Amino acid sequence: MNDNYGITISGGTVSGPMAAGANAKAVQVNDLASLIERHDLPEARADLAAVTAELARPEPDRAVLRARLERLASYAALAESAAALATVIFG
Repeated sequence: MNDNYGITISGGTVSGPMAAGANAKAVQVNDLASLIERHDLPEARADLAAVTAELARPEPDRAVLRARLERLASYAALAESAAALATVIFG
């Protein structure tokens, strides 16, 4: 098996956290968790717990993930990190 987990960027500007590879979701979840703790956002903590639980399922419900990630992205301090996790999940 030859999995390619690279990131290709062509033109434009890229900012914020990025992750690729087999553990990309875990990296992004950890980034979100750190931001939530740093900014003391208890409501966001519950949303992240729901995302983590959903990702642990054999077939995560993409609608649940999308709704929770949209809520997480509504916090200005979390917007870039939540968007990065959504990109890893949804492509």
